[in-house]
Amino acid sequence: MCPFVDKSDARCATHLTLANLCRAFAHCAGDYTACPVYEKLIHEMVSHGCAYEQTGPAVALRAAS
Repeated sequence: MCPFVDKSDARCATHLTLANLCRAFAHCAGDYTACPVYEKLIHEMVSHGCAYEQTGPAVALRAAS
């Protein structure tokens, strides 16, 4: 499951609609790492001093030391 799916990001709003429910579930709960929004959010977080590490199905974010 995409770790950003419950963050109410406007970039995800067009995908997370009832009309796109099956596609959104397949994308956001399936191959979310291929999502351009996911990639952009990770890039933004890293460029703002956050680090991330893969911890199984979700991504853990922590402040870079």
